[in-house]
Amino acid sequence: NTHNGVWRVNGRTINDVHRAPRMDFAEVIRQSSNIGMVQFAERLTPAEQYETLRDAGFGMVTGVPYPSESSGRLRMPREWSGFSQASLAMGYEIAVTPLQLALAYGAIANGGELLEPALVKELRRDDGKVVYESTRRVVRRIMTEETARTLRGLLREVVTGGNCSGGVVVVVS
Repeated sequence: NTHNGVWRVNGRTINDVHRAPRMDFAEVIRQSSNIGMVQFAERLTPAEQYETLRDAGFGMVTGVPYPSESSGRLRMPREWSGFSQASLAMGYEIAVTPLQLALAYGAIANGGELLEPALVKELRRDDGKVVYESTRRVVRRIMTEETARTLRGLLREVVTGGNCSGGVVVVVS
């Protein structure tokens, strides 16, 4: 139930651009429904939601060898307000770096595996001899291959038939 695009929960009004009475989860993703995402997130405990975001690499440094890398911001559940779980489901109350976001989407593209970032693939001498080659290193699995495949399909539908005006669009194949 997406409440025709207006839903009042915990004293807060959440709005959607699309005023649909109902959406399945695919349509929630396709239309970027705040109401649908908040309701989906309510299925998780605050600890589960936090762990899911943390597993995706949010709120921690990625490990690139630069001393000024930011961890972004993901507060512990004990610091959350009564609105935090809903806010996080809509992308608020969290700060992520572009690299963290790319790695999280990369995990969807990589069958659910979050990879250590590699900023340099390889180095070659003038004669073409490889003197350094990065190796693929899995940090952790954040979802099953089946879930990643489903998410790739859903994200593809965002680009082909959804609401692309409100955020980042990443096409994965």
